[in-house]
Amino acid sequence: MKQILAAVLLLLVLASPAWGQDFDRGLQAYERGDYASALREWRALAEQGNAEAQFRLGNAYHKGEGVNKDAFAGDSWYKKAAKQGHVEAQFWLGFSYLFEFHGGDKSEGINWLQLAADQGHAQAQRTLATAYSTGRGVPRDLDEAARWYKASAEQGDVNEQYGLAHRFSRGDGVPVDYLEAARLFHLAAERGHAEASLMFGLLNVMGQGVPQNYSEAAKWLRIAAESGIAMAQTLLAHQLNEGLGIPQNFTEAGKWYRLAAVQGDAEAQVALGKFYDQGKGVTQDHVEAVKWFRMAAELGDAEAQTILAFSYLQGNGVPQDYAEAAKWLRKAAEQGVALAQTRLGAMYFGGEGVSEDPAEAVKFFRMAAEQGDPEGQHKLGATLYLGLGVLQDYEESHKWLSLAAAGGNKDAMKFRDEFVAKELSSSQLAHAQRLAREWQAKFESKNVKKD
Repeated sequence: MKQILAAVLLLLVLASPAWGQDFDRGLQAYERGDYASALREWRALAEQGNAEAQFRLGNAYHKGEGVNKDAFAGDSWYKKAAKQGHVEAQFWLGFSYLFEFHGGDKSEGINWLQLAADQGHAQAQRTLATAYSTGRGVPRDLDEAARWYKASAEQGDVNEQYGLAHRFSRGDGVPVDYLEAARLFHLAAERGHAEASLMFGLLNVMGQGVPQNYSEAAKWLRIAAESGIAMAQTLLAHQLNEGLGIPQNFTEAGKWYRLAAVQGDAEAQVALGKFYDQGKGVTQDHVEAVKWFRMAAELGDAEAQTILAFSYLQGNGVPQDYAEAAKWLRKAAEQGVALAQTRLGAMYFGGEGVSEDPAEAVKFFRMAAEQGDPEGQHKLGATLYLGLGVLQDYEESHKWLSLAAAGGNKDAMKFRDEFVAKELSSSQLAHAQRLAREWQAKFESKNVKKD
């Protein structure tokens, strides 16, 4: 009996190096692109029960390397290796069953993923998290998804930490959790991830997931800014401009605004334009200011479009040009800028840079008025009283003038009391006042819902 056991042990000892040599020959062939020779070596080993060779055959069938693509055959070899505890095989078999549409059992796929995940396989943990977040193969469970996403992130992959932090900040497949988002952004930022530095700085500005701390925000935003991220450069410049958490420094703010502006950041372009317009941190130069306003305006920035329009109206940094002003006012007005709507309405009313069109003027006055803009309400009320571009309506006129007056427009109050109120009976006046109250209540309710 002892002789038999000794013989078996001897065979095992002698066989192991042969397996290793055959596998290595297969690997060398594979790396040369000679898939047929690789599979010849690995198939013999796989049929003898070598788990790594079985896994490699599974890959070959899934990819169509040296054989015709055959997911069923690939899964069969994956399963042989997986049953022997091969973690990569367990992951890929689970992934195949769960996501590749060839009839695999999704619940069995979950089981294989679970086995791999429990052994610390990061991809398996991430895939299992995705399954729970979407309800694929398991009942949807965001808390369980979060648990596996966290397990994957704890493996230390900085990109995984950054991506997961975004998920927690947005509630993407997991419950919204700013504390966890901040923790993960911080982890990734400390390991040199520039975008994570930006996001952690931003959370410090907003006080989300961490106490609001402008000094800490500036520290991380500077790191991201120095790596060339335009948004970080703009945010850092804002803090320098306002002296938030760091000493106020217009010159340095201008430097960072310029770096972001040349990258096409419209917010920075507007800010830099304002610096040149006001001579803040730079030599005052209205022409240079208009250059930056125009860049941002052409990118669709509504504030820049409005400022550029007023530059043309006033001849500030450009020759005065009402038609060009009207063009940019219209672009801003269509994006909902009340100031642009009111001013464009006035241009249509007076025929400045556009053909005179009272009805078009009223359209833009109404747009601004409906946003709660007192000047738009004043002008709409006046046109309703005069019946210009709209049917004359004293009650509606009184309503809009009252709303404008409540917003602090003294001219509207004077016009209402000296002209419009005298045209109304006591019952009409009461009705107009009720209309104003109802509009204001509805407007405030709508804004509360938005907030």
